[in-house]
Amino acid sequence: MKILIVAATEAEVLPFFKKIKQIPQNSFQFMDHEFHLLVTSVGMVATAFELGIKLAQENFDLAINVGLAGAFNKSLLLGEVVTVQEEHISELGAQDDAKFQSVFEMGLIDPNCSPYEEGMLHPYVKDVNMRRWGFTQVKAITVNKVHGKESTIERTIKQYDPDIESMEGAAFFYGCRKAKVPSVQLRAISNYVEKRNRDKWEINLALRNLAEALKIMIHKLA
Repeated sequence: MKILIVAATEAEVLPFFKKIKQIPQNSFQFMDHEFHLLVTSVGMVATAFELGIKLAQENFDLAINVGLAGAFNKSLLLGEVVTVQEEHISELGAQDDAKFQSVFEMGLIDPNCSPYEEGMLHPYVKDVNMRRWGFTQVKAITVNKVHGKESTIERTIKQYDPDIESMEGAAFFYGCRKAKVPSVQLRAISNYVEKRNRDKWEINLALRNLAEALKIMIHKLA
C-alpha cells in the first residue's frame, strides 16, 4: 500500500520514527508499505492547503492523520489513543448574542452537500476507521482556539457532545473525502478540556502511546 501520514508538527511523528528505528524522512519503506510523510503546521488552514496540494499531486491507498487531542470525555484516559469517526467544525457560523448558529443552521451550506453528511465530516471509507484496531471510537470537534473557559466548554458540550477536540481533524477528513482517499485519524489524549493548566498535561505519555498505536495499526494492515 501507498500510505500518507499527516501530522501538524514533527514532534507528533518523531517518536514513531524512533520506534521503528528509521531516520525521519519524507518517504520510506516499512512493513512492505510505501510511506510518505506530510507535516502541515498547526491548524485547519495550513492542513487544508498542504494536504490539498499533496493529494492533487499523488494518489494514496490510505491517509493516516496522527496527533494529540484534548478530551471533553473524562472516561478517556490521559495518554489513551482513539480513532475519530465523526468531526464537526464547531466555530463555523455566527454568534447571535448568547446563541451560536452554525453555517448549516443559517442556510449558508447544505448540511448534506459533499463532503458533509448532516453537517458532519467522516472518513471517506468508514469501514477503514471501524476495523478492530483496538482503539476507542470518538466524536470530535475541530477548533481554531482550544477551549479553556468553563462557560464556553459547557456550551460546546451541550451543542456538539464531543469526546475530543483538535485543530486539524476536520480539515483532514474534508480533504480526504474530496479526494476520495480512505482515511484514519489517530489521536492521543494529552489533556482534559478544562481551565488551562499545563502541569496536568501528559504530552510525553501521549506521544509515546501515539507512536505505538501507529505501529500497531500498520502491522494490522500487513
